[in-house]
Amino acid sequence: MELFFRTSTVAGWEHSAGVLCGLRAAAESSREVVLQSDSPLKEVEDLVAAAWFFRLAGGSLANLCVVSPCPSPAWIAPLRAAGVERVFMFPRGLANAFTLADALEVPADLCPALHIRTSRGGGVSVCGHQSDCMILARHHYTNHCFGNWRSCQMFLHAQASQGSQP
Repeated sequence: MELFFRTSTVAGWEHSAGVLCGLRAAAESSREVVLQSDSPLKEVEDLVAAAWFFRLAGGSLANLCVVSPCPSPAWIAPLRAAGVERVFMFPRGLANAFTLADALEVPADLCPALHIRTSRGGGVSVCGHQSDCMILARHHYTNHCFGNWRSCQMFLHAQASQGSQP
């Protein structure tokens, strides 16, 4: 997990040397904060704790967002329960020029079949309705997984298959 912050006077994001120090400094100065995790399932407890420390230090959770390349209800639900509303999908390796406009916001209504499979030392989001064999692209998220999953053909096929079983 890494922490980036910025103020209105800084054009890009500044990398914090340490997460706790960065959270404290950001809370004291009303900075916008991004917690970036390439392994959110492994770091979910740390992400929740970081949000808790940020709020404890006086920071507003409206200034905090979490960014990961692998959205999944397994790690997003605990963050939402902790009060973090701003979660974004963004490719690995947050750059100094990162903008939230480049990221895809993860809505509250997220497909329950979406989860992370570990592959080649990193995680990838996969569709549980496709036997975890379908690695998802951005258009899958926007058209199906994020808010529209009840009309997704993979979801409907899985529902029909479950209904036909005794």
